Amino acid sequence: MELINVVKARLATLRDSGWDNLFVDVQEFCVAKGIPVPNMDKEIPVRGRLRLEGRTVTNLHHYCAEIFYVAIDKICVEMDHRFSEGSNIVLDRLSCMS
Repeated sequence: MELINVVKARLATLRDSGWDNLFVDVQEFCVAKGIPVPNMDKEIPVRGRLRLEGRTVTNLHHYCAEIFYVAIDKICVEMDHRFSEGSNIVLDRLSCMS
């Protein structure tokens, strides 16, 4: 159970302050492998219905808010669902049996 709590805390920290470090690592990887890095200030059309209205967002917003944050949030929700308070009690009790 301690490991689950540590993972949840690290995911929260990653969501709050992990984007910049991840982006630097990705840029370094892309440069090392010869992969072009998109201009993060370039505007791209919004995906979905709002695209018809001609709305745009920057690459930075798309990758950070629409992919990175959403992925972290989905992982956190799934962790909370799978390891809810009730299941934590059951897992704790099972650990006492072994």
